[in-house]
Amino acid sequence: MGESRGETARGGVALAIALALFLSNWPGSVRASDAASTPDDQAAGATRGKSASGEELTTVVVTGSYIRRTDTETPSPLQVISTEEIEKSGRLTIADVIRAVSADNSGSLTQNFSGALAGGASGIALRGLTLDATLVLVDGHRMAPYPLADDGERPFVDLSSLPLSIVERVEVLKDGASAIYGSDAIAGVVNIILKPEFKGLQLDTNLGGSYRADGLTQRVSALYGFGDLAQDGHNVYFNLEYRHQASISQTNRGSYLSNLDLTPYGGPDRRGGVVQQAFPNNGTFTVPGMVAPQNAVQAGDPNAGYFLLPGCAPQNLDPSGGCIWDINKYNKIQPRTAGLNLSGRWTENLGDGWRNALTTSWFNSQAEQYRQSDSYSTGPVTIPYTWVGSGGILVDQTDPNTTTMVLPANHPDNPFNPASRYFAAAQAFYGANFASYIGQPALLYAVLTDFPDQQIRFNTDVLRIVNDVTGRAGGWDLNFSAGYVRAATRATYTGFIRNSLLSAALANGTYRVGASASLNPPSLYAALAPETHDTATSELAYVAASGSRTLLTLPGGPLSLAAGAEARTLRANNPGEPFAPAGDTIMDGSFYARGSQTVSAAFVELSALVLPGLEIDAAGRVDHYNSPSTSFTPKFGLKWTLLPQVALRGTYARGFRAPGIPEAGQSGTGSATTAPVDPLRCPFTNKPSDCGLGFAATLSVANPNLKPEKSRSYTVGVVLEPVKRITFTFDYYNIRRDDEIVPAPLGLLAPVRGVQQPGTTYPGPIIYYPQPYVNAANSQTSGYDGAMHAELALGAWGRLMLGLDANYIIASDQTFFDPINGNQTFHYAGTAGPTAVGGAVGTPRARGSFTADWTRGALSLGTIVNHRGIMKGIDESVSGDQCLHLSMNNPHCYIASFTYADVYGQYQFSDRVQLTGIVTNVTNRIAPLNTVTYGGFNYNPSLDQAGAVGRFYELGLRYRY
Repeated sequence: MGESRGETARGGVALAIALALFLSNWPGSVRASDAASTPDDQAAGATRGKSASGEELTTVVVTGSYIRRTDTETPSPLQVISTEEIEKSGRLTIADVIRAVSADNSGSLTQNFSGALAGGASGIALRGLTLDATLVLVDGHRMAPYPLADDGERPFVDLSSLPLSIVERVEVLKDGASAIYGSDAIAGVVNIILKPEFKGLQLDTNLGGSYRADGLTQRVSALYGFGDLAQDGHNVYFNLEYRHQASISQTNRGSYLSNLDLTPYGGPDRRGGVVQQAFPNNGTFTVPGMVAPQNAVQAGDPNAGYFLLPGCAPQNLDPSGGCIWDINKYNKIQPRTAGLNLSGRWTENLGDGWRNALTTSWFNSQAEQYRQSDSYSTGPVTIPYTWVGSGGILVDQTDPNTTTMVLPANHPDNPFNPASRYFAAAQAFYGANFASYIGQPALLYAVLTDFPDQQIRFNTDVLRIVNDVTGRAGGWDLNFSAGYVRAATRATYTGFIRNSLLSAALANGTYRVGASASLNPPSLYAALAPETHDTATSELAYVAASGSRTLLTLPGGPLSLAAGAEARTLRANNPGEPFAPAGDTIMDGSFYARGSQTVSAAFVELSALVLPGLEIDAAGRVDHYNSPSTSFTPKFGLKWTLLPQVALRGTYARGFRAPGIPEAGQSGTGSATTAPVDPLRCPFTNKPSDCGLGFAATLSVANPNLKPEKSRSYTVGVVLEPVKRITFTFDYYNIRRDDEIVPAPLGLLAPVRGVQQPGTTYPGPIIYYPQPYVNAANSQTSGYDGAMHAELALGAWGRLMLGLDANYIIASDQTFFDPINGNQTFHYAGTAGPTAVGGAVGTPRARGSFTADWTRGALSLGTIVNHRGIMKGIDESVSGDQCLHLSMNNPHCYIASFTYADVYGQYQFSDRVQLTGIVTNVTNRIAPLNTVTYGGFNYNPSLDQAGAVGRFYELGLRYRY
């Protein structure tokens, strides 16, 4: 099978080359009339030619094609974000710019997600088809994926590490493009285009802070360049950019962002230390800790209840029997992040229309991630506990017969030890039964708030070296590229407790609990939770060649051809957090992955202006992987300009995504997701963790037999220009992805349970769900994209620019194949699902932004209104139509929509000095309450972050010489 696929790949490459050579010699091929380009034109990615009427036209290459064109409204929907739009938006990172696109939806990743396995990174998920279905390019070239995969599975490009000050524009292709770019371009392509040249000196500084004077941001950049390509034959520029963002604690915000007792809203009391259930089903953990006599619990003694160890401040004692502690101590609305980027570009004219451009960049991105407490206040470190290491090691400390979270009989803080300072208090608590408990070991139930905060510091370095040679020969516009990209993420872990070390410290009495915890020296905490490090890497190397030319002139215009080939190799190595894959880090999700891929590919693209106003495009690409697997992906497009004011367009495309290294290499992921209702326990315990309102551990492992994902997509749209400078576009899209690679559905394989607790008639709690990666699903999404751009001349009153970018999802469905229980289809559009992906972002049906910009002379004033639609607080894949928001009996199970406005002003004092002021969330609207997401606490950081930060002020100053 492998040999036949290899033959297919070689045959596809040969076919592409033969077709290109054949068409290049077609009788009547136009060579002499091909428009010559100047160095300036090439630097801008454009050439100039003449129309039939003699009007000068500019041709450009846009994302999704290798063929030059005069019209940027292609058969495929394409959104262009200009430098001016970026500056006025007030967004300080390219990640924030791109993630504001309305087509970004479920599965999107932000640095504010404190529980991400791919911590410290940001990514975009067009059409809500997860990060790995959107291809991210820089100057049309691939980047190495972030070394830590999303949810331990999905490879993606980290947007947070990329620079902002040298971005010329961003092009977002909202259509499948595997026929041009290969794997991953199922939902679309984001192409970040850097400045081709720069002359002079440009200094930028931005300062910002919230209305609470926190979350301070700073950004400074210096861009210097010299040489004129047209006159000197060369251009060199260097850019240095630094940014910093201070953290925001959740305690610094009001309402439900800091007040975690949600009972006034019909939800639970999410404060730490509130006991949810009586013995023997304690639903939470508290400080300074609870104990119970081990032998009595093993024997099923109903009187062996939980004794709260002395040490709780009187004002923190709760009627439930617990001790209130501040969960928000561990919750951050905004983490500290920083970045330092250094880039250089040297462009040299080689003569005879040839040019060489060498770009070298070093990007550094830093971010912090704090382990936040989970939905039901069990805290960042709780004992006893259950979890599974990514190496497949099961840890169950909830079994009273085998747990090591025990105070031995002679432990100085064991209240059943006559020598303990707690002996008298325990005697009073248990009364007449206490005599039988004397001398027994004590089961310990506690949240370990005396340990330092659990924190991960991510430091990512990206080295990018790319060389492009462009020129003309034999009537062809040619491009040869070679590149190397290496990303390395060093993670530093502090406060993560070793299971084996804590067990030993309890056994020998060196770790003290309760009020005696103050006796523990700092050296003990450092020994039990040692600082550890690991470095994950990914490396990409590639060579590519492409060419385009006009073949002949048809009645409507040119018939153009592009063809090319590329080869690349990718290596990844993520060793995982030290000790975590073996299950020796308490309650920590862990993952590791290592492997490599090699790819060879060839493509052909044709664009024909068949008749005046009628354009037909076709493309095909063959990709061969060392899996072995081979994919052929075609694409067809049509644009028909019925009138100068009206054009119809549409595309049909096939696409694919090859299994990533974490999915098909050597890997394992121990994680957690929103737990389904446990039908064997929920009717008896009514505990949130058993009734679909808690979390469940999962274990996923690689599968070398995975097939590539395949997709089919089409778009149909209209482009309207009723009057000059006013344009409307409206497009319908429909994407189906088959053989989708997913962890096996929860419940497809029997869950692994803990032991049945003594004195109960129902099974023990679910510890984890086995979820190996399988081709076991398909997804289908459809919806509408709408855009409007208007430029209105107001005479002496200047100019008014209006813009609209909107997306509406009709359907977002996922079908899982279950050979035992039958296939199941889940509908996510307009709901909080799928919660198993990327922090439970949800799938709002509507998302969009409206921009109004008024400019008169040196002054510009404007506003940007952002909207995210309402979501029903359910996830059909978890608990059907049962509410997950606030409570399962919530009669108004909806997460409110969120609309907020930004305003800005810009003044150009001279050709050299420009001042910009921006206020984000000017009305200080609070983010809607959301208890379904685990990306943030009580709100959704991926979609509603501006409402958690609140009103934010920013001032920017530019000097150019």
